[in-house]
Amino acid sequence: MPYILYKSNGQKLATISDGSVDRTTTSLSFVGKNYAGYGEILNENLVKLLENFSNATSPSSPVIGQLWYDTSQKKLTVYDGSRFRAMTNVDLGSARPNGSVRGDLWFNEYEQKLYFNNGTRYVLIGPQISEFTGVTIEASSAVSNDDLEKFVLKATIADDLKREVVAVLSRDQFIPYAADDLALQNFPSIKQGISLPGADLTTGKSWDSGYYFWGTAAHTLRLGEYAANEYLLAQTFNDAINYGLTIPNDAGVVIGAPIGMLQIHSDNASQEGKITVVNGNKLSFNTNVFGNPNTNIFYIENFQIKPNTAYGGVDLGVSGARFAYGWINTVTSQLINVDNVSIYQKLTTPNISNTNLSTTNVIATTITATTFIGSFKTGTGGNFLGDTVGKHTGNIETSLIEATGGTNTSFGQIRGAWKLISNSTLEATFADLAERYYADSIYDEGTVLVIGGPNEVTITNVRGNVAVAGIVSNNPAFKMNSDAGNNDTHPYIALKGRVPCKVVGIISKGDLLVTAQTPGFGTAFNDQIDSPNAVFGTALEDYPGGNGFGIIEVKV
Repeated sequence: MPYILYKSNGQKLATISDGSVDRTTTSLSFVGKNYAGYGEILNENLVKLLENFSNATSPSSPVIGQLWYDTSQKKLTVYDGSRFRAMTNVDLGSARPNGSVRGDLWFNEYEQKLYFNNGTRYVLIGPQISEFTGVTIEASSAVSNDDLEKFVLKATIADDLKREVVAVLSRDQFIPYAADDLALQNFPSIKQGISLPGADLTTGKSWDSGYYFWGTAAHTLRLGEYAANEYLLAQTFNDAINYGLTIPNDAGVVIGAPIGMLQIHSDNASQEGKITVVNGNKLSFNTNVFGNPNTNIFYIENFQIKPNTAYGGVDLGVSGARFAYGWINTVTSQLINVDNVSIYQKLTTPNISNTNLSTTNVIATTITATTFIGSFKTGTGGNFLGDTVGKHTGNIETSLIEATGGTNTSFGQIRGAWKLISNSTLEATFADLAERYYADSIYDEGTVLVIGGPNEVTITNVRGNVAVAGIVSNNPAFKMNSDAGNNDTHPYIALKGRVPCKVVGIISKGDLLVTAQTPGFGTAFNDQIDSPNAVFGTALEDYPGGNGFGIIEVKV
């Protein structure tokens, strides 16, 4: 009479007929009643169970929960109904296990850490910080204040009192978003390389936090082995009362390359102080005219002091030319006034028509006017040069009005109310219209500023600030409020046109821009979080984002 085999859950497995052997239902062989030679089959079943079907290939017809020792992987596995899954081996001990294979676990009882074998070596799973060692180099990610993920190594020390990151190693420079990672709250900035806690965002000094690099760096040896207080500081010579500069040799100071252009020195044998032009034959004197500190007023060649020269001063060694203490009537070449210092030269004045002429220097081709007061100069082609100072009453027709030097750093002046009459245009080589605003610090070109701070404009670390003022421009085509100050105190802010702008994050051409969390930078407008009132410009270029920051052209 056949019998029925049932599984542990009560499910029918097989029906075994008398005198038969079932070798297909499972990996074991089931013997029916009255089957001769059943002992061998039963014993083989016991061996298979004893060795967990040890083989390089999996057992045929497995059932859920069946064990199989995979000899190729040296792993004990269990059948889950669809496949055999490896049962990971866990070794306990303080020493690294021998004979381990890929996937094995090892719990280091000394460190209280768990490792896994990747086929080559044991890799730490965790915890990163050991309760006993207290020191960890932890690989982790950090979020920058412009929402970018950065990868760093944190050197952490932990004990019963506190856990603290004492150094960060990074490939990228960024400002961490401390609210996302409190472990980095003592790092106002992460630089490329190694950063210490409390290092100043701008200067990098960390002595306020007590952290140092201690030891000798190879490059510092180039300064010589002298203490810092043995060096002379530039600020020392800003105190004219208590300090001075002494050079205890006759060579003095030599300026210029490659072997020096100018030498300020002494001649002890003759008891003379000297200024020597080492290479060249002239010495130039510059002064600040109309805000241009490089305006060349005059130069002198082969001169000597002659106290008895008429009018006093220096004879320039040129016929009809003197360095005089005063100014002259240029028609008669006579000294009239001794209140100022000027250079004069006998006039060459063809084609000058005037009713009143009082000037220090006129070299003309053709000038027709009613009144001249000051210094005028025209050259070939009727050019009216910008070193002209004073008043001209009448009409001037010329192809060029040019400041001395003829560059965008040369300044001239036009005074009065002027207008363009019919059929007239005005052109500029630069691209924006800008106005000066009172700033609380010095800001370079492309910096994004907002209304606020102790003065009129300042920098911000707020994304999408609706008080945005605009972008600092160094070369505006049209400059408004120009007498308010200089570029250090009152930088020009572009009101209209195109201008370079500092940016962070991914930006596409045509994107609207708002202030970024990175101070002084712009970033792409996000209509989910930013107000339209915060937009200050439109990108004229793509910027791929990634590491660091960039500068692109922006339309405002």
